[in-house]
Amino acid sequence: MSDLEGGSARRRVEERAEQLLGPQHEVTISDARAIRALAHEARQQVIQVLYADRRPRTATELAQLTGLTPSAMSYHLRALEKWGVVERSSGDEDGRNRPWKATGTSLRIDTSGLGPTGEDLVADRMLGDLRQRLLAHRVRPADERTGSTGLAAGELWLTADQAERLSVWLDNALLDEHESGWRNEPAPGRVRMAFLWSLLPDPLPGLGPVDPADP
Repeated sequence: MSDLEGGSARRRVEERAEQLLGPQHEVTISDARAIRALAHEARQQVIQVLYADRRPRTATELAQLTGLTPSAMSYHLRALEKWGVVERSSGDEDGRNRPWKATGTSLRIDTSGLGPTGEDLVADRMLGDLRQRLLAHRVRPADERTGSTGLAAGELWLTADQAERLSVWLDNALLDEHESGWRNEPAPGRVRMAFLWSLLPDPLPGLGPVDPADP
């Protein structure tokens, strides 16, 4: 697959997502203060819920999902509203019964202008959540681990085109579920699961391309 074909594949999956899920709008956060505000565990949970199922929820509903009190949840929602991450869905209700929704269909944290500190802040939050889930996973009975993966890692020697094709394939696999009628929302028999997907080059020097002539 050439670079041009790789770009076309990415555009096709974006067009497919828009057909299945509606217009896409990415919210970008780059302010250092906003990134620090978003790093709070409860706020991360709110973001995951509202951006995942893309439907309004009240402060009371979100409090039940995250284990906080409705008043504490209202405080965190107002903080997220300040940075443009969530917004009030309707002005008809007040307080705990007011629906809140994500301001877009996806959220991107841009740390390019913040240096390693900004990236570390985001990574630490994600890895902290992963550690908590791993600890809980270890003590679950074997029959409750079906369909989940505690932690899996590996290395792949890929060209840039192959890496892009793999990324597009994963996006399409999730869109296949949407096309089948699945919606990312609570339902009987469903468990809220987290995934962490990363495809990064090896930073170690000396592990570059192999000469085919070498034995």
